Amino acid sequence: MVLEPVHHLLDDLARPLPEGTPLACAVDDETRPALGCAPHLLLARERAIVGEGGRVRRTFGLRRAGDTSAFLVEPFAQLSDDSSPTALPVALVDGPRKDVEVTFDVPSAIAGSSVGVSVYVVPAPPPRGRVKTRPVLLGPGSVLRVGIGLDPIGSKAGAAPVEFRLVARSRGSRRELVRAVLAPTEADGGRWHDYRQELGTLGGERVRFAFVNRVLARPGERREVPLGFPLWSEPEILESRPRGIRPNLLLISVDTLRADHLGSYGCDLPTSPNLDRVAAEGTVFEQTFATYPATGTSHATMFTSLYPSVHGVFGPIDQAPLAAPTLGEVVRAHGYQTGAVTEDGMLVASQGVQRGFGYYREHKGADLWDTAGQVGATFSDGLRWLEAHRGERFFLFLHTYQVHSPYSPPPAFDLFRSYRLDGREVPITDETAEAIRSRHAYAGEVRYVDSEFRRLLSGLEALGEADRTLVVVTSDHGEEFGEHGRIGHGLTLYDEVLRVPLILRLPRIVPAGLRVPVQVSLVDLMPTLLDLLHIPVPDTAQGRSLVPLLGDPRAAAFASRPVFAELKVAGLEAVGVRYAGYKWVFPRQPGAQVETYDLGADPGEQRDVGGSDLRERGEALAAQYATLVSSATTALASAPGVPAAPPAPPLDERTVQKLRALGYVQ
Repeated sequence: MVLEPVHHLLDDLARPLPEGTPLACAVDDETRPALGCAPHLLLARERAIVGEGGRVRRTFGLRRAGDTSAFLVEPFAQLSDDSSPTALPVALVDGPRKDVEVTFDVPSAIAGSSVGVSVYVVPAPPPRGRVKTRPVLLGPGSVLRVGIGLDPIGSKAGAAPVEFRLVARSRGSRRELVRAVLAPTEADGGRWHDYRQELGTLGGERVRFAFVNRVLARPGERREVPLGFPLWSEPEILESRPRGIRPNLLLISVDTLRADHLGSYGCDLPTSPNLDRVAAEGTVFEQTFATYPATGTSHATMFTSLYPSVHGVFGPIDQAPLAAPTLGEVVRAHGYQTGAVTEDGMLVASQGVQRGFGYYREHKGADLWDTAGQVGATFSDGLRWLEAHRGERFFLFLHTYQVHSPYSPPPAFDLFRSYRLDGREVPITDETAEAIRSRHAYAGEVRYVDSEFRRLLSGLEALGEADRTLVVVTSDHGEEFGEHGRIGHGLTLYDEVLRVPLILRLPRIVPAGLRVPVQVSLVDLMPTLLDLLHIPVPDTAQGRSLVPLLGDPRAAAFASRPVFAELKVAGLEAVGVRYAGYKWVFPRQPGAQVETYDLGADPGEQRDVGGSDLRERGEALAAQYATLVSSATTALASAPGVPAAPPAPPLDERTVQKLRALGYVQ
């Protein structure tokens, strides 16, 4: 038997939330579905002239939102095109106002020049709130789980403490399940607080739940109406259910991990003994390709089974379409607890990957160049989440940025300090070519991740879940080490940045020791995982399940199938096609040359074979891709009953700095 969520109470509210209300928000870098999330409404974004003495003063017309009597005005300034936006002091607008003035000082040396100013308005909730659910039928042994927290925007504006009460009513009886007070000024006011209640005697009853909060005026409070921002996170009812045939799911994405740097994919360095053991116990897809050579875009494909130009996530502020269910949303709807831990600001929650996760933790790092890495913290948080959900069916997604540049493994894993040249080992020094130095340091990072992977699996085994968990290891893209004159990724469509590992292990279901040689795509990941979880695949998915290849690894239906990739960055646009032993790259810039490679004779893509016949063949495949994109985009745009996406809150300054340092935003 397993405890399974049978009622997500945010889906059972007696009255729908106002249109545009955010459905999830973050406290201490942990995003959850929540009641009370405040919208951040963009009031203005413009350039302003710096006056004498470095003073900037702008007046903006104030846009109201609903009947709220107070607003927080959240301004940001960007002093130059290559600087990070700076958060300015939050101002409280109390009572009727037609406009608001934003004033700040900058270095007087830039007087007369222009700076960027962005202003957001955050409506303040009323000081007393009560939200009720519809009657919910509880089964025997029901358990309530809920969290409370304070929106961090309140701490910037001197918000007051808030009293939280959760009340259950049934057939004239009343039971208070939670009562607590949180204050933004106290040490524990900046995190989520979780509660779990056995509902015992309420089993068999129809119960209404009421989420009640009251802002408490502080001694000496001068405001007539105290200000507070309470949040109720992911309230749900769990009940015991037969375990059935559905396994758990542990999906691990090792960002920037190219396939050929694992031993199971032929690496000449001993980078991955633990991952190789799991590969031997499961199935290895030898030719798996990303649809895009960068983090956010590729993960959006992995989680929606949509090609990049369909989901449209190319930057940190883009959002995947709500009409396309994500992997997390689909799995959650079938009784799974869903948790995710990511790091370094790359999978911004508002992009869409977060949708469906009851717990979405972002490790953003203490500073931009923390060479200690984050994989240890990420996997440790994942294990803690698993322990907190012991006895429940789960989907846990872990994303580590450890092997991404800068390549700086911990000393204990900086193992590869020489390279082979003409049959002999040559020490790596500061004079060694950068591509060789980078590749060997990168290999040390892979070895470090492999060690942490062993610790993660040991924790899974200690919980007794290893044999009933589908373990999946993959990556979003690879990395170049000079094969085509570059180090890094994101600017080309060569195989070194597109070929990634895909390893599946599920005892008694996924064949052990199987290697699948046909090429597949990360657009197939979501359908494959849902198929193995015995969950129907959404009609919106553009990929297909790879489960038939577990029975016939050379199935003709897959062997004759093209795989596609895209590039759209910094003025570069291209489409890549792999098919029948050939590869084409079609640039979209006028005058740019099409590249054609015979992969059998030239797997390193060094010699463009050209030829009109081959080009025409590739053009037909590129046209096929354009049709796939166009038809799917049209279908999503015309999907009925899809609400408009709520506005994404501004990226916090730490995230923007991280993204800029890594080259993902300008």
